[in-house]
Amino acid sequence: TNSTQTGINFKIQQIILKYSILISTLNENLCENFDQIILFIKNFQNRIKEMQSSFDTYSNQIKNEHLTKMEE
Repeated sequence: TNSTQTGINFKIQQIILKYSILISTLNENLCENFDQIILFIKNFQNRIKEMQSSFDTYSNQIKNEHLTKMEE
């Protein structure tokens, strides 16, 4: 219904305004707003995966260095 769409659009506008630094586009097209939010979430997920990978690599290096020192 129209009132449901208006409510959803209002909530999306609140999200975009609250996180305007992160989500830069605000317009009246509900689908485009959803697409913008989805794109932001996907980019954020990729950054988290990259950070996790870097952390895992660093953690493994530290463990290997520790094991090497213990064997000496």
